[in-house]
Amino acid sequence: MGLFGQWIPHAAAGVRDDCRDAAGPTGRGCDYNAMSVTTEDDHQYALDIRRKGASFSSEVRVPSAMEAYVGMRRTVSGYRMVAIAVATALLAALVVMPTGPARAGTLKTSASGLASRPSSVTTSDGLINLSGTVSLATSCAFGSNRPVVGLPAIVPCASGPVSVAVRLPRNDGTKAITYVFTLTATGVTFAKTKPIKVIVVRGGGGVPLAAQTLASATSVAGDGLTSYCASSTSGGVSCWGDNSAGQLGDGTAVPHRVAAPVVSPDGMGALGGVASVVGVDSDVDHTFCAVLFSGGVDCWGRGQWGQLGNGSTRDSPIPVPVMDVGGSGLLTHVRSLIGGGEGFCAVLISGGVDCWGQGIFGQLGNGTSASSSVAVAVVDTGGQPISSVEQVVADSALGGFCALQANGGVECWGHNISQQLGIGIFPGPASCGGDPCATTARPVVGVGGGGVLTGVTGLAGDGASMCASLLTGHVVCWGGNAFGQLGNGSMTSSTVPETVLGPGATAPLAGVVSIANDSDVAFCALLADSGVACWGDATKGEIGNGTTAGLQTCGARTCSLSAVDVVGPSGSGRLSGVTALVSARSFFAGGSFCALLGGVGGGAVDCWGTGYRGQTGRGVFADSGVPAPVVAADGSGPLTGITSFGVGQASYCALASTGGVSCWGADSAGQLGDGVAADRAAASPVLAS
Repeated sequence: MGLFGQWIPHAAAGVRDDCRDAAGPTGRGCDYNAMSVTTEDDHQYALDIRRKGASFSSEVRVPSAMEAYVGMRRTVSGYRMVAIAVATALLAALVVMPTGPARAGTLKTSASGLASRPSSVTTSDGLINLSGTVSLATSCAFGSNRPVVGLPAIVPCASGPVSVAVRLPRNDGTKAITYVFTLTATGVTFAKTKPIKVIVVRGGGGVPLAAQTLASATSVAGDGLTSYCASSTSGGVSCWGDNSAGQLGDGTAVPHRVAAPVVSPDGMGALGGVASVVGVDSDVDHTFCAVLFSGGVDCWGRGQWGQLGNGSTRDSPIPVPVMDVGGSGLLTHVRSLIGGGEGFCAVLISGGVDCWGQGIFGQLGNGTSASSSVAVAVVDTGGQPISSVEQVVADSALGGFCALQANGGVECWGHNISQQLGIGIFPGPASCGGDPCATTARPVVGVGGGGVLTGVTGLAGDGASMCASLLTGHVVCWGGNAFGQLGNGSMTSSTVPETVLGPGATAPLAGVVSIANDSDVAFCALLADSGVACWGDATKGEIGNGTTAGLQTCGARTCSLSAVDVVGPSGSGRLSGVTALVSARSFFAGGSFCALLGGVGGGAVDCWGTGYRGQTGRGVFADSGVPAPVVAADGSGPLTGITSFGVGQASYCALASTGGVSCWGADSAGQLGDGVAADRAAASPVLAS
């Protein structure tokens, strides 16, 4: 550690020492002669102390408040450091300091001054603010001796104040309840404050937890980023998280850390008649749409590309109805909806597909590369609307869609930059802003490029590639393959479908029921025996095989070029009892997967892969290549009774059979809905305002 750091360890936020030994491996003769200091206002200062025989450099970041401590003085030309007593002390220290390598261990992380406002809770909302001061920290954790909504909370920190707001449950007992809170800072070293006590008097605290949790939800969806919405049995919708584009639909641009109801199109009441809610699966969009029981669609949030479908390119914080083809009336007879590439596509009861929003890569499929603020019909190469469509899947990010037809065929349109359309043509067949694209729906060709692909039962895309499950139980994939995501034993991209190989890469993967992707470059398949097999990127444990043995190197990543079995929670055997798979968005930050275990009535959830934001839900912020149960934040044990999921950027929200919703993972904007914007490594219930 630098000498200056020994004088002000409580002010430094990071030190990099470079000590070149002038006297060989013994370490003797390693002295200090240069220093650079950067303050919070980004001014730099230098103190040079020269001594023969060695050289040393240190960069230390200190708060601006330290200027007075070390004798900073402003002049007309800027700042300069005056030696005063500090320089004298530094020089004196050099005389008596034993020579030898600097020790980084003398710089310590600190945490102090933990306090609560108020310290005695008598109010009906139960809100308190916990705060403390830390230095040299990279993460800070607030904890409690009792279950508290919002705790444990991991918050980003460095040097300075850190705080978190939590809601203490109502005390309906006969005695006061004492909560004990701690603040732990992790950085250069580990530090923990003295615990403090907060008293909740009889009758104080917030309303009972059961009364403030979101209830009666029927579906939950994320916008792929930092917001979620849930439909309810009443036909309404509630949303929470980021609201920068009005995507919470409450008539404001104010973010909500708990669920708030979406208002009606006239802004006077609550939205009703909602069958399901869908978000755009995009890395830049903030839009939700609701499919109505009437067959219409209402949308709210970002509208810059026309993705609200109401004839405008303006954002809207309240729902607006989507207009039909031509814009003369309202879109009707919608069976299902999918969002992707800053737009939406609706499958109609007739079997046709109408899309609206961004079209710069031909992703509206209407024969142009123009965006549209009203619905347009997807057409084939002959200009006729496509038909007999059962399902539409987005490629997750790059602006493409594929439609599964009733006869088991697939047609795709949009961006083709990674050959992800599977039409056997690249580059082309058209150019959209210089990128290969298809502005009309084209059939995916057969394996090896002959004929057309048939017998398809399901689709999943990761932005650069697409995979299809077949009636035969096999899987075929096409598109980009830099990380082995085609699973065919190579890293060569393909314009035509390639067969995914099973464990050992000696035969095709068999018994596949459905497939999922992590929005990055890994795929997993649910098998008929309720097991799971994965392939592609394995850098952070995404393929769940519990080992790096036998894996390949794909550029800067570790990967598997063929499918491998996901191991059980013990790290051995095979994961079993799986009924569904889902994955949070990742955008090249490393993916994760979650498996639903159990059948009717809901079940538990096991997750694996990237976990630095808590997205594996196992209680720790760490990656893992071995599945583990998602645990409840209140310490009650594994999460249970789950029936379906919504996903965001490095976060999950799970719908329970009871109608409640629990979320875990990244929480930069309140998107976990538990009242506190802090990442969670355990599932916390969504609260309702």
